[in-house]
Amino acid sequence: TGNQSGAVLLEYILSQRTQKKTMPEHPVMFNTVVTSDLGEEIARKYGVETEKTLTGFKFIGEKVAKYEISHAKNYVFGYEESYGSLIKPFVRDKDAQQACLMLAEAACYYQAQGKTLLDVLEDCYREHGYFNESQISIELEGEAGAQRIREIIAKLRSERLAEIAGRKVVKWEDFGTFERCVNGAMEKLEGFTKSDVLKYFLEDGSWIAVRPSGTEP
Repeated sequence: TGNQSGAVLLEYILSQRTQKKTMPEHPVMFNTVVTSDLGEEIARKYGVETEKTLTGFKFIGEKVAKYEISHAKNYVFGYEESYGSLIKPFVRDKDAQQACLMLAEAACYYQAQGKTLLDVLEDCYREHGYFNESQISIELEGEAGAQRIREIIAKLRSERLAEIAGRKVVKWEDFGTFERCVNGAMEKLEGFTKSDVLKYFLEDGSWIAVRPSGTEP
């Protein structure tokens, strides 16, 4: 999956930069609010900060441009769960050419050690814990479908879920109202543009995000 290939790329790039002493000062990695948390754990191991964006690589591109101007942080990698990755940020979007070449390079590097990329992923799981992700897509077509989508989001927003599948919701984030609630305490959600995304964090460490697509029914 995009989550898994992104994690393998991240492990390879950050390990090599650390080994070759080419890691910049104040390194930062970008991924989205619906991307697996495994990448964040890998980044933390190498002292790299993670910043989250909304879904869509244009938001990662905006972050890249921002830090190229301010020089407050230095970009080392960006990816999202839908298979999009960016190695060198001269492109302001996901770039399959760079990602495929880097995966091929990583495959050659690990093959020399008697490992496959799947072995590398398993190593990451053993070190950071196993992460499992899945996606459910519901198609609601036409104007009636669009209206139904609006109704679903409005209902979830007005009737805040306290539990999901028997698990308590310990935190939720609403990127449409810029609100975050942690164990009943309300906070302001900052650093994002307005979007109909609702994210629920459960007591067992899992999370669920609900998001209408911007381009599909």
